[in-house]
Amino acid sequence: YIGCDVGNASFFAYNGDPDDDGAGGYGTNPPVQNITLLKGPLANANDGIDNDHDTIIDEPEETIDMSNFMQNLKSLFIWGYPDSYYYLLQSQWYDSTHLTFGGSGYNNPTNPICNFMFPGTTDPAFPGQDWTMAIAGIQPDDMRGLGSSGPFTIAPGQTQTIDFAYITTRDPNTQISLTTNQLYTSYIRNWFKNGAVHPCPHDSFTFVPPITDTITTFIYPNPSIDYVLIGIPQDSTPQQILVYDMQGRLCISKTREGNNLDIRTLSGGLYILKLVTDEMNYIARFVKVER
Repeated sequence: YIGCDVGNASFFAYNGDPDDDGAGGYGTNPPVQNITLLKGPLANANDGIDNDHDTIIDEPEETIDMSNFMQNLKSLFIWGYPDSYYYLLQSQWYDSTHLTFGGSGYNNPTNPICNFMFPGTTDPAFPGQDWTMAIAGIQPDDMRGLGSSGPFTIAPGQTQTIDFAYITTRDPNTQISLTTNQLYTSYIRNWFKNGAVHPCPHDSFTFVPPITDTITTFIYPNPSIDYVLIGIPQDSTPQQILVYDMQGRLCISKTREGNNLDIRTLSGGLYILKLVTDEMNYIARFVKVER
C-alpha cells in the first residue's frame, strides 16, 4: 500500500498484509517507510496560499510543505515524455485530467478535485473523510507514488534549500505500524522546526542532539571524500568542531586548527557539523562519500 499524511508532509509505503514473507522479506510485523519534507522551498510572496498548512496565509518567509501526492501507475506512464512528469507533480493523470477525491481518483466527474491521493483523514480540504487504498478496494501491488512541493520561483543566481528525511518504523507489537510511523514523524518534524524532542517510548528512537543559538555556515566541497573547508566570518574565534551522524552519535570532537577538516575516518553518509566559537555557534550539513 501507499498513502500520504498531509499534516506531516510525508508519503509512505507499507506491506499489504502483516507478514512480509519470502527469502528477502521482513517477516511478521513489517516496517513502514516514508519520505518526509522537513523544510520545503520558500513560497512565492503573496500567492494567497496556505503553503505550510498552518492556517496562516502569506506569512513572512513561508515555506511550501508537501503540496501534492500522486500515484504513479507504471502501466500508463509514458517514459521519456516530459509532460508525464509535470502532470504527476500537479496531481494530474497522464491525460492531464485532475485527481479526484475517493475511489481510484480517476475520471469521476461527480467527485471533487484534490491534490493528495490516499491521505486517510489528513487532507484539510476534506475534514472527516477517509480515503485509503483499502477503503477504495484497491489491492496491494508494486505501488509507486510521487510527492511534490511547489510551484515556486528561483531567480537567476538564487539558491533554495530543501530538507527531507527517510523515516522507517517497525513496531514489534503491531501488525502494521502506520500509526507509529506517523507519530514518530511528527516528533521528528517538531524537533527539526523547534529543537524540541518529545519523550520517546522506545530506547531505539534517537535524534541528533538539538543545536540551538546557531547560524548556518558553508562547507566545501560538499559532498566530499577526504577533506572539507569550513567557512566562518573573519572576526569569529573558533573553539571546537563537533561532527554528529544521523543517529546522534558524536563522531569528531576536536579543537579547530585552520579551515580544513579531515573526514577520512568517517563512513559514507550524511553528517551535521557544529562549530563552536566565542561569539556564535555555526552549523552545516555535509555528505561524506566513500572512495
